[in-house]
Amino acid sequence: MSKTLKLCAIAITMLFAVNAAAQANAASKAKADASKEQKIRTLLDLVGVSKLGVQVMDAMLDQFEQLPDLPKEFITEFKKLAKPEQLVDMIVPIYSRHFEEADIDGLIEFYKSPVGQKFIKAQPQMTKESMEAGQQWGDILARQVLQKLETTR
Repeated sequence: MSKTLKLCAIAITMLFAVNAAAQANAASKAKADASKEQKIRTLLDLVGVSKLGVQVMDAMLDQFEQLPDLPKEFITEFKKLAKPEQLVDMIVPIYSRHFEEADIDGLIEFYKSPVGQKFIKAQPQMTKESMEAGQQWGDILARQVLQKLETTR
């Protein structure tokens, strides 16, 4: 066999070996990603992201009801279309970008603990109260700005 032919055979063999290793690595990464994704979904379920999303949506829709030009069937149709699992699907990649699998494991452990469970139980009410506080803050700031604009005219 000529030297060139031997080099080609070695190069082809190496190419196949590298390709096989890359495929094995990709399969391993996909398996790890699937494991991480499942853990993220467990975490999101544990902390009640779907329920919290529905709570925020309901609060938003309560505000929409105040709009005079809003068709009366809008809110009913909106609620029919809203699927909390779609929100979870959108949140999973966000958690995946910001947390390593070990972090997710730690968060799951925390939220399963007594203090974590206490936090989960209190979170909906805290969110509601925080939204109300934010609305009050915005109202106060808006009045201050309007008052300032009135005095400068």
